[in-house]
Order: sequence, then structure tokens, then C-alpha cells
Amino acid sequence: MSKYVVISGSTRNNSESSKVARQVIKCLKESDQEQEAELVDLSSAKIPNWSETFWEEEAPSAEWTVVSNQLKECLAVVIVAPEWNGMVPPELMNIFLLASKNEFAHKPAMIVGVSSGVGGTYPVAQLRNFGAKNTRLVYMPDHVIVKDVCNVFNEDKAVSEDDKYLRERLLYSTRMLKVYADAFVAIRDSGVYDRASFPYGM
Repeated sequence: MSKYVVISGSTRNNSESSKVARQVIKCLKESDQEQEAELVDLSSAKIPNWSETFWEEEAPSAEWTVVSNQLKECLAVVIVAPEWNGMVPPELMNIFLLASKNEFAHKPAMIVGVSSGVGGTYPVAQLRNFGAKNTRLVYMPDHVIVKDVCNVFNEDKAVSEDDKYLRERLLYSTRMLKVYADAFVAIRDSGVYDRASFPYGM
């Protein structure tokens, strides 16, 4: 089992979000050396777009099945969300539509907003407000916003104060995520969660 899944929400090849996701994985490995972290990169993962026929399919696409199983088996998620025109990319939101089989249920998640400028807050707000009601994903109170992303995480070591701070902040946040991941096991194992009776949030 991979304890963590990191989702890079950009569909661009060699994207800055992928770079940030790789930095997150480095921090996760440093924070929890006993567990693995897997990358789901939307620039290469050929996940189908949701349509109403998805719920009618007996066998979902092979591509989605792979990602679905990764999410089911993990204990925590990191979502790296670039800000495109003030929003989360539709391909990233598509995952929340497809994840209807408890992939995210009662698992902690950390949001990392990404901007090439001084933005990055809107993806955080959008994810916190949408996508968790029926999936039961639980966002950590803390999130990370990577501004001016083109100028950080480009070298093995920090080359500026901003670069240094963001590396330290990511490491701290991944350490917190480990604590949440360990604690949430008891919630899922409690037997209280009743998806059959209450499949939808309010």
C-alpha cells in the first residue's frame, strides 16, 4: 500500500505543478520514511471525462480503475492545484465526479495552490467549497500556496529566501499530514460510517 497519493492537477506536459508535486513527494519521504508516495499526474494519466453513463458502466475504463485503486489504497492525499483563470482546472475537478466508490472517504487531504504570479488562493477556496460533500474527503486546516512558482524548487537546494521558506513550509505540512493520516485510520475502522444509508452529504 502506498500511504500517500499526490495529484498534480495540470494537464500540461512538464508543468510547474508537476515540479511542485515532485517536491511534495520528497517532503513526504522525509516526513515518513516507512511509507511510499505515488504521483497521479494529469498530464499523463488518461482519465475519462465524467458523463451520466459512467454510473451505468459495469466496468469503468482501465485508466480510471488504476487511479481509483491507488486512491482506495492510500491513507492520505495531496492535491496540487494550479490556478487557471482564477479556477481549478476542469480535469482536476473531474476526479471528484468520478470518485464515487469511497476512494476519498474520511481521508485527510492537503491542498497546494500553485500560481506563476501572486495568486494561488482561488484553487484553495474552490477545493474547500466543492468536491468534498459526497466524497467525504477531509481537508487539513493548513494548506500551502506556491506563488511565483517558476522561481522555486528548481535546484536541489533553495536559492532564495522564498524558496527556502516554501521548502520548510511544505516539509512541516507533510509532517502534519502524516499525523492526520495515522489518526484517521481509527475513524474509518470505527464502523460508524454508513454510506448505504447516507450516501450524500447535505
